[in-house]
Amino acid sequence: MHLVKSWPFFRYLTGHQLTGESSVEGYVSALKRGCRLLELDVWDGDDGEPIIYHGHTLTTKITFADVLKDGIKPYAFEVSPYPVILTIENHLSIEQQRVMVKLLQDILGDMLATEPVPDDVTSLPSPESLKNKILVRGKKPQGMEIEDDDEDDEEDQDKIDYIDSDDGASHSKKKPHKPLAPELTQVINVCEGKKFLSFKDAFKNYKCVHTPSLGETKAKGLFESSPDDFLKFTETNMTKVYPLGTRTGSSNLKPYPFWSVGCQIVALNMQTEDKANFYNDALFRNNGNCGYVLKPDILCGKQLYSPSDLSERYTKIVRITILSGQHLPNSLKKGDIVDPYVQVKVRGHPLDKQKQCTKVVKNNGFNPVWNETLELNIKVPQVSLIYFSLRDESTYARDPVLGLCCVPFNSLAQGYRYVHFNDLGGKSLAPAALFVKIDISDK
Repeated sequence: MHLVKSWPFFRYLTGHQLTGESSVEGYVSALKRGCRLLELDVWDGDDGEPIIYHGHTLTTKITFADVLKDGIKPYAFEVSPYPVILTIENHLSIEQQRVMVKLLQDILGDMLATEPVPDDVTSLPSPESLKNKILVRGKKPQGMEIEDDDEDDEEDQDKIDYIDSDDGASHSKKKPHKPLAPELTQVINVCEGKKFLSFKDAFKNYKCVHTPSLGETKAKGLFESSPDDFLKFTETNMTKVYPLGTRTGSSNLKPYPFWSVGCQIVALNMQTEDKANFYNDALFRNNGNCGYVLKPDILCGKQLYSPSDLSERYTKIVRITILSGQHLPNSLKKGDIVDPYVQVKVRGHPLDKQKQCTKVVKNNGFNPVWNETLELNIKVPQVSLIYFSLRDESTYARDPVLGLCCVPFNSLAQGYRYVHFNDLGGKSLAPAALFVKIDISDK
């Protein structure tokens, strides 16, 4: 089972989620960044043609056909040949659901995966076997009517779910049950959305194609109360975690705790330049930015670890000697010569959260020398990220960040290395770099 590069939550928005600009370019940008899972929030259009926008808000609208024709079809496999998953947030009437299915078939053609997974199969097809295919993820009709997919499991999602178009006031509005068109079974085959009730129910009733969506609060609760069951479940079923509905300013949840129990999809607002997206880019850069990363052995197969009972079995000691820096950028906030220091963090399993810092070198951003060793004790290195933050000491405000670098532990090479920096948006700050020595040993 693979991790899927975190799909862009409400990716068609280019700004604030209640008033932002909906744009085909949002999908194009996401695909060019290597994203393999996109959300399409589809509503009835006035002229009988489905439209996409963040429903019951003041965001602008784009047609479903334009997104497929101008965004997804030409750019789906420009960066990576591995499958793209389209999550359909279905708010359509029966008639426009049929229109949507026909548009998917007519526009995507042979790119659309239509081969169903046999009932007796216990694992999903591999990304390799689905190269250059587009999968549709959504709920299939089981009876006469059904609830929405992603809003099933997150009470907070409904708190900002409805905005009156006249006064902009927010209201709570219970999602109605709605009928689903039988034609959806023609396009939803590999990833079938299914309401999550409990791990006990899921272990009994889920097939490998069933992919639940868990709201941030519910997922966090399951992580804290039943981490071992969480990991066992994600070993066989693709699981999506999505942000609180109250994150209307497009802020993001922290993805790494959910990665540590095997969640394949952690939804992020990719229009936001923040640490969450920086961590996400670092993890998926680990596999050539193809959009998929194979889980480590402790998250699948016969070597599952116990998130609730960490022993010293996997512990590694990482010693990072920060030797020197070269051509460090100036702080935009201070305007004078920098007083740099290096902060190193570990992010992954919550028990591995730690931070260490070097001393400050005064008035030298050109070639500061530290020659200082930081020691990190990491219990679950296989799911850990090493985060370098170059900072400028300030006596007046929070120390400005000069540059960032994040590396998955499994990509950390021993010996003498250069650490190259980017800004929070991922732009290179070359030639700024650190010269370091890395040693890794068992405890």
